[in-house]
Amino acid sequence: MSRFLRLALALSGAALVLGAIAAPMTNGGGGASAAIGGPVILGGDDLTDHGGVDIDGNPLAGWLYMQRALENIEPNVTRSNDGSIAALGSAEDGGNAGEAIAVAASKVGMTVTYYDGGPAIADFFSELSKGNVDPAIIWVAGNGAGTDIDEQEEIDALIAGAGQINSFVNSGGGLMSHGTEYSWLQALLPDSTTVNNGSEDDLYFTPEGLVALPALTDSDINAGPWHNYFEGDLGGLDVLVRSESRQANCGEQTVEAQIVQECEDAPVVIGGARVSITEEVDDNNDPTATPTSCIPPLIGYRCDGNPGSGTVSTPVPPSPVATVAGATVVPAATATRVSQPLGIIRAPDTGDGSGTLGGSTPLATLIIVGLAGMAMIALGAKDFRRSRLVLRRNEQNERPRIVRGLSVVARSIVTSSR
Repeated sequence: MSRFLRLALALSGAALVLGAIAAPMTNGGGGASAAIGGPVILGGDDLTDHGGVDIDGNPLAGWLYMQRALENIEPNVTRSNDGSIAALGSAEDGGNAGEAIAVAASKVGMTVTYYDGGPAIADFFSELSKGNVDPAIIWVAGNGAGTDIDEQEEIDALIAGAGQINSFVNSGGGLMSHGTEYSWLQALLPDSTTVNNGSEDDLYFTPEGLVALPALTDSDINAGPWHNYFEGDLGGLDVLVRSESRQANCGEQTVEAQIVQECEDAPVVIGGARVSITEEVDDNNDPTATPTSCIPPLIGYRCDGNPGSGTVSTPVPPSPVATVAGATVVPAATATRVSQPLGIIRAPDTGDGSGTLGGSTPLATLIIVGLAGMAMIALGAKDFRRSRLVLRRNEQNERPRIVRGLSVVARSIVTSSR
């Protein structure tokens, strides 16, 4: 075997080993992957009922809050979507929650599909589970304005679809809600409660709120009264906005032999830019995190271990959404879509939660590849050592002959000089 082939064999084995090691692991190599989470804003407000538009059609007060909230949610949606908002519990009518979300959505360049009534909401969740609808954001109308969550059928449909809402957020979808009707949230977080005890002009951002809601201002969140705050176990949701005049989660504790009551400012808006309702988000699966370096195992293969052509495929536009019974689609107004932050790359959600390594490369395959690489390294190294040994023996055999030859030459020179 030539020296070149021995070197190529060893280097190929090393590439296989490094490629297997560099393949990214998901959830420790087994089980379903942890949720990456989506943007969520849940408020105890009825700002749908405290807003409107100016002479030019621009939203005011509570409706402006809704626009700003969507501007925070939309860029953080990582789930594959068609750019629409699924409005649950509302219809397209003037002067109510339905018009409020239509006006706010038009300013963000999004369309709205309405699901008014219990059967329509139930149909939406059915179609969502089948993949026949693919909204970017689920919006729950709340119960503080006209054409909103105002009947038990709608409440029951939301409770029945709570698991779908949770899965939607876990996959990177956006969620926004208003009002005091949060039975569907309590279906996901049984230890959470809502308290109907509101106020107005007393809300402020928490540090988490300042990070998650950079497009909102104090005047936006105080654009109208609020009627509900949250207590108990909030799962993976952060407190974004609190009231400075209402106290919550009060409990007794002993301080210097005295029993005192400790309370916190009431949480009025909860959620986050990338959260899961029922669990903490795994930062290792955060799409905004800095990716680790990857060494492609073989020429022509991507870092996920799958064959690649070396070209970037062109995204395929989403298919037309199937019409659901009871749903009304409202196109967006001619408004410029909110630009995405630089550096965010969107791609279809192709994860299947199968617990594979390196995208779709199974763990067993990577182990076999790694072992094969180690074997190739060992074989190349063994043959290389054998060749060195043969060379060393040849050098040792040649050394006495060279010495004898030099001796003969030296004696000839001495004889000639005499």
